[in-house]
Amino acid sequence: MLKPIPSRLDLLDLFPPALDPRVYRYFEGAQEHPFRPAASDLDAVNASWLADASLLAYAGPPFARQTFAGAGFQLLGEQPLTGLSTQCYVAHSKAVVIVVFRGTQVMVPGRDSLTVLGDQAEDFLADARIALVAADAPSQGRAHFGFRRALREVWEHLVECLTPLRKERPGRPIWLAGHSLGGALAILAAARLPGSQAVYTFGAPLLADEDFQAAYAVPTFRFVHGEDVIAKVPVAGTYLPPRLRRAGFLPALDFIGLYRSIGQRVQISRDGKVTPGGGPEDLPGDLRTKLQQLLRHPLDWAALQPFDDVVDHSPLFYAVHLWNAVERLPVPAVA
Repeated sequence: MLKPIPSRLDLLDLFPPALDPRVYRYFEGAQEHPFRPAASDLDAVNASWLADASLLAYAGPPFARQTFAGAGFQLLGEQPLTGLSTQCYVAHSKAVVIVVFRGTQVMVPGRDSLTVLGDQAEDFLADARIALVAADAPSQGRAHFGFRRALREVWEHLVECLTPLRKERPGRPIWLAGHSLGGALAILAAARLPGSQAVYTFGAPLLADEDFQAAYAVPTFRFVHGEDVIAKVPVAGTYLPPRLRRAGFLPALDFIGLYRSIGQRVQISRDGKVTPGGGPEDLPGDLRTKLQQLLRHPLDWAALQPFDDVVDHSPLFYAVHLWNAVERLPVPAVA
């Protein structure tokens, strides 16, 4: 059954995580459409699974553990793996390991506690550190300073979590995913993890330069919903000299580097059509006008409708549309 497209006026429902089953039910097709661990090309079923996992990455441990278990996955040890600006879950079954990173956390007034505000600040700091610095070995090129730093916060814990899983089943493929900031971290992690099967990102920002783009070899599919503005930024960053790298924000006059997208783009239209490829990833020309309108009407939900390129970023849209894409797949013929 197709899921209804969420209303753009129900903004509180669009903020992750979706904990209310009346808003969203995770992994509904687990039995009818099992995950396909060996897939190498773009796969609609896996896209739906990983979009759900990326939405679930925003949830706390009890809800996430129970929901993953309902889909046949376990979480080894204490999870999520957490840093100041990073959170990820490592879910495994006998057939596959899924590493999924949380995106930028946003506090919703009236729903979240003030403790979320500190997490949100750390996430925004990671997003804002747009300097291009040398990517961690064995990658080549340069990557976003804040994203590289965020991954380093959990890297040792991630390796410790994956080591027994690899020893238990050496051939078990590892898939990585994430929404927003989480998608960027999934790509950086895949570049460092030997044998990563594939990466699916949803509304991921740009995260590296053309040298990294050219050297990166992991099959990666970059989903963009509508005019999701986060998938188009940052445009450029400074190449910081060594004495300034620790700061992350400070300007440098030596070089300006352009950010590039990583992976094969897959466009999701606002009515749910999924198309590999898609148009250019440039900034919307009317973004300033939309920001001004938002400031004039901060409490009027209807006034936010012209700000659709921001609303398009909600992970709930990705999950709903990609589930519906699976539901539209042809039914296999009975032999």
